[in-house]
Amino acid sequence: MVDITNELLTEIKEELTDCHVISSYQPTTPKFPTITVESSDNSTHSGTRTSSGFTHSNIAFKITIYTKGSSKQTDAKMIASDIDVIMCGKYGFNRGVPSQIPNYLDNEVYRYLLNYYGVINDNTKTIYGR
Repeated sequence: MVDITNELLTEIKEELTDCHVISSYQPTTPKFPTITVESSDNSTHSGTRTSSGFTHSNIAFKITIYTKGSSKQTDAKMIASDIDVIMCGKYGFNRGVPSQIPNYLDNEVYRYLLNYYGVINDNTKTIYGR
């Protein structure tokens, strides 16, 4: 099992300096746009078991973009495009279907969800899209 959540948080923070990047959403977030990066899978990849144990893990991340203002949808999709370059281009993840999530607590805030999937080599941290 390999956890690269902090590495991804750091990478996204460094690339998207105009965004507030955190590991989980805080309902009282005063800064927008905000991006959350959460691990949603880190299970063993059963097809890679050797006598030493498992060599690969299934990994997945949920990245949610929160924006406000008159161009909140456009802003979220532009940020998503930048995140895609990092997740797919640099790390090798596959992206699932992005979706808008209703924000019942505050309809002024637009929520846009991205899901990324991959298989990671536990020793080398090489990521293969799945």
